[in-house]
Amino acid sequence: MNDKYYKTNDLALATALQVVYEPARSIDKTNRSQPEFIFRNSKKLQDYVNKFWRKELLVDPLSYSNELKNIKTRIYE
Repeated sequence: MNDKYYKTNDLALATALQVVYEPARSIDKTNRSQPEFIFRNSKKLQDYVNKFWRKELLVDPLSYSNELKNIKTRIYE
């Protein structure tokens, strides 16, 4: 992981980060079956990632659903 950017190919994590943090800076679609989501790295982002994996991150279900649709549109456009 580059210190300036955080990269993940986990769709659920990327969606949650877009709800609670900020939109991905970009999506690397080189591998269509596993796109890579690139976020600006920060202590706050790392806290969200850790909470996600500990199953402690809370997100609004409707916002999550809407953001998932948006991400899928970005992947397949």
